[in-house]
Amino acid sequence: MRVRLLGGARALFGSGSADVSPDPATVGELLSRLDGMLGGRGQLDPSSVLVAVNGADSSVRGGAACPVSAGDDVAVIPVVHGGAYPVVGGRRVLVVCGRSGLDAGALDRLRRGHPRLRVQAVRSRAVLGAGHVRKILLLALECERRGVMISGRLETEILLRFAVTSQISRAIREAGVARGRGFVLIALGGARDLDRLAADLRAMGVRRTGYASSAPAYLRRRFGISRRHLGAAASPAPLEDALAELSAVVG
Repeated sequence: MRVRLLGGARALFGSGSADVSPDPATVGELLSRLDGMLGGRGQLDPSSVLVAVNGADSSVRGGAACPVSAGDDVAVIPVVHGGAYPVVGGRRVLVVCGRSGLDAGALDRLRRGHPRLRVQAVRSRAVLGAGHVRKILLLALECERRGVMISGRLETEILLRFAVTSQISRAIREAGVARGRGFVLIALGGARDLDRLAADLRAMGVRRTGYASSAPAYLRRRFGISRRHLGAAASPAPLEDALAELSAVVG
């Protein structure tokens, strides 16, 4: 079965289509096989993917149980807030977690090669997860909109907010990318520009990973956030909210 890949899925696979064999019987089987085809280069999250079967959203036809066959027109589209890339504060966003392969020099070259994008990378230990990324971006973008940024550049503002400091040198030391260290790259801009950036990252040999499993313990220890503090919070994501609150009062 040939499957069309759009938006972030196209960037993830490096192609506009993928041949899945043997033919899957359901959307769930299809997504599982596509994820296996990535071979560790990334992850296809079924919870944030729209699968269109003959032009209809599979979620209204049984979701993962929706039947598919070789003659169907099947398209896979990672979707958050209605776009091929997540949309945060009105900006399309690409987030890439990697184990190594990016340092300050490589980051500068990516910025020069993609001048229409806003690109920043943060050491993986400073990033709790996708919700943390979204809240820091919302904060930085709101500061930009209101003209109250700590720094003169959005990219620097993002790093400062993740590091929870107003000192650029400390932010670089605590949260900046370093050779051989895990990272989370964040880029904001148009979908085509983000596609090109994703292609360049693949050409650099960057292998996608998940968020660092050690980040929660590191961040709690660094900012003195105890289990008692977390237990008292009426929130489904208390550590994430605590970090966002710390970031919001930097200035």
